Amino acid sequence: MTIPQQIKAENGATLNLKNVTVNHNNTETKPAIAIDGASANLDGVKASGSRGLEVANGSTVTVKNSDIAATGSKGYPRGVQLVGTDNKLTIEGSKISAVHYAFNFIGGANNNDIDVTNTTVDTGWAITNIWGNENNVNFEDCVLNSVNDKAYNANGWNNFSALVYNVGDGYIASDNTVTINNSSINVSSTTGNKQSLIGYAGYRNKTIVKNSTVVGTNTNDEPLTLRSYTCDFFDENNQFIGTDAMLQELCNFTDNVTCTWNGVAMNLVEYFVWG
Repeated sequence: MTIPQQIKAENGATLNLKNVTVNHNNTETKPAIAIDGASANLDGVKASGSRGLEVANGSTVTVKNSDIAATGSKGYPRGVQLVGTDNKLTIEGSKISAVHYAFNFIGGANNNDIDVTNTTVDTGWAITNIWGNENNVNFEDCVLNSVNDKAYNANGWNNFSALVYNVGDGYIASDNTVTINNSSINVSSTTGNKQSLIGYAGYRNKTIVKNSTVVGTNTNDEPLTLRSYTCDFFDENNQFIGTDAMLQELCNFTDNVTCTWNGVAMNLVEYFVWG
């Protein structure tokens, strides 16, 4: 069954969708499926729009065997968008794709828990783009592909990263943790823009990668990009340690991680600890 309009659940409702296709108008910055203060179980669902799925304001959502896609060009298309606080999202055995951001946490999206397993993520810019605070994102047994395919801009406006902690419009991403386990991370650029693995522009954010492979191809960039914003780093006791230190407190790569970056084998443990 195909549904040519938005589906929305709110105010404590429970939505169960199985083996349906939801095609929403991708010229509007609205999600194909919107869960707002509600619960949802999506199984075998195909959803597409400028936002594939939006989870907001204390919702609990489970996605299995589904294909969530952000298409078109309106409003930086986003596969999954997180809004508000205390959302819990579980994704299993699915595919998430987006023109720009696979998982986008808007400003004020705080204290959300995302668990993604056995899922393929394909994005034209960022796998995670986080503006909020105290969010936990876990990827396990996943294939994560970040391909910067945006038109080349000599001034760097289309440079980006696979994992982004963002700053702007009064928001500073802080105290977020992204953990990637037993997965492959593939970062590339097809148009000459720079594309790094991690872009830091906030406070006390942590990226943990273990038992995984990292491959960078034609990225024209180093694995870590310190954005032009002020980047203050803190130790585990929240004591200021500098603006240019790359320490394991911030990037925890275990020894069981292999990396090939632009054709060169790289020890990410040493790279991120010593800079």
